[in-house]
Amino acid sequence: YTELRKKLNKPATLGRKRAVLVSTGSFNPVHKGHLQNIDLASKFLSEKCNIDVLVAYISPSSDIYVSHKLGDELIPFDHRYEMVKLACDAHNSQEDAVPIIIDKWEGTQPFFVPFPVVRQRFQDEIEKDFPDEDLLVLYVAGADQFNKCRLYRSKYYVGISRIGYEIRGNTIVERNIYVCNDKEYEKHYSDISSTAIRDARSNGESIENLTYQSVIDYLQNVVHWF
Repeated sequence: YTELRKKLNKPATLGRKRAVLVSTGSFNPVHKGHLQNIDLASKFLSEKCNIDVLVAYISPSSDIYVSHKLGDELIPFDHRYEMVKLACDAHNSQEDAVPIIIDKWEGTQPFFVPFPVVRQRFQDEIEKDFPDEDLLVLYVAGADQFNKCRLYRSKYYVGISRIGYEIRGNTIVERNIYVCNDKEYEKHYSDISSTAIRDARSNGESIENLTYQSVIDYLQNVVHWF
């Protein structure tokens, strides 16, 4: 939480809340859309909800989950971790970017950890380490996950829509549910997916516009993915 401590040295703005974002996933492999969703969540919360995002944490899932989901297409956790770290480094080098920090706890557990448990772990640790700070811990979910898991019925979630796919439910501040369906943000919606990257690989197509160059280099030179 070094970066979070730095951010907390600056006083909160009167009338605005402060938040930490959390995102999980297979990241098999990581792509630009994963981090763009976090950026959009931060932008939306700042502009529409009076919430300033200090940092975000990204948590790759364990091989147990990913192998069950993708079978032989699994990229082992150690490689997925390194590529997400490279993606975060590329993202964080941008001026004024919200720092995105990789966390390996979930991926190194000997059992599957559901995403609500991951979010709760961050909340528990942050409340313990920063007892005097009133920080929201919000999980960022894409449209598919938000609808499928009916997160609009829960609390502490940010739903990010995508082109041609509307999220169910609306923002409910009382439950800290925030839904980004606004048309003004459509240009920021991502249509990139890990499936698209795997399909491009199978078809011998370039993935240059789908992920970061450092990730491409790692896939090619370390994973020998293509």
